[in-house]
Amino acid sequence: METVPPSADSWAPASASLRAADPRMASLVDADPTLDPGTVLDGWPTALWDALVFNVVGQQLSVAATRAILARLRALHDGSLPAPAELLATDAETLRSIGLSRAKTGYLRDLAEPIGWSARSRAAAESRRRRSPRRTHAGQGRRAFLR
Repeated sequence: METVPPSADSWAPASASLRAADPRMASLVDADPTLDPGTVLDGWPTALWDALVFNVVGQQLSVAATRAILARLRALHDGSLPAPAELLATDAETLRSIGLSRAKTGYLRDLAEPIGWSARSRAAAESRRRRSPRRTHAGQGRRAFLR
């Protein structure tokens, strides 16, 4: 995960906005002038795909459990989170074996598909879609398909 350390006054505009927005927030901000939100966010991903993976994996889990699963995911991919194409190339059962649920495995694959496919893969899939006949359930006929 790529992290970007904040500069000393990078939080000053946010603190000023909070102070201006609400007197109660102003008192909280002023109560601890040494508070550094950057330390709270330290280690959280800043790259968009990594942040998306972190949030899907971490849904309804503690940060510690999320980080443990992400560490196992990184171990599968030479120490870094997989790119979308790498995630798609990873067997679903392998993803399940590191602690991802079936649902989260599916969500990550669904999110990775439009990003991870090469143009050639997309063209091949589109070609297969055009060639394969559309099917209806037995006894329902064409009208059921058009609904």
